[in-house]
Amino acid sequence: MSKKDKRVIYLKDYVKGADSLEDKIIVGSDIRPGEAVNLAVENAPVQVVTNGFDEFRVVKIKDDVNKFLENPGESLIEVTEDISMRFHQTFFGNSNKSDFLAQVRQFLGNNKFRRVRDDIFLIADELFTNFAKSANDPAKSMKFGIDANDDTVVVFCRDHFGTLNPKDMLANMQRCFDKGVKNAIKQEEGKGAGIGSYLIYTLGVGLAITVDPGKGSLVLVWLPRTAHHEDRIEMNKSLIIIEAKES
Repeated sequence: MSKKDKRVIYLKDYVKGADSLEDKIIVGSDIRPGEAVNLAVENAPVQVVTNGFDEFRVVKIKDDVNKFLENPGESLIEVTEDISMRFHQTFFGNSNKSDFLAQVRQFLGNNKFRRVRDDIFLIADELFTNFAKSANDPAKSMKFGIDANDDTVVVFCRDHFGTLNPKDMLANMQRCFDKGVKNAIKQEEGKGAGIGSYLIYTLGVGLAITVDPGKGSLVLVWLPRTAHHEDRIEMNKSLIIIEAKES
């Protein structure tokens, strides 16, 4: 992979007004979570890479979105063959959430996930709720997965109908950062304040949202397996938003 890919722009070299950030992979070592969301909202589609994440891996994802949709965990990390580090489960629009979460809780019961167990469970809850709601059809299936190695845990959910709207998700997340969660809830009462998307983003160190309209949606979050909750909340976070272009 060439180190001169024109889609990659380093924030330290960015000249406002001279360089367009639209459809670029923005790289910066100190982009705070709220700033990353603002960049994505103002320059969509854009990818914001920070915290040491490999920007050229994002290039590969953009070049083959279908592969990312099919094998999201393997696109980000070296996935182990250890079955105690992998959990994949298909569910449907009418699946029982309590049963689904019971299976997730059972998988997370071993000590390998003790520092991230509670947060992964919250992420699983939010992903199930959001994807089941977007299905609008009890017969439609979705896939939830956890892939992990010694360093990183990847949690994802994908569907085969592509109805998620990244722009709405980003706008809701931005509202939570700008106004605070409590004020966002009050302002958007009854409309959905984006708390779920905000929560998923802040619990990890990276969030990817990929949508191929009418074909598939993917929401994926990754987090360091041995980092405590308090440390992860304070870390910078990468943000990857990719909408497949119609052929």
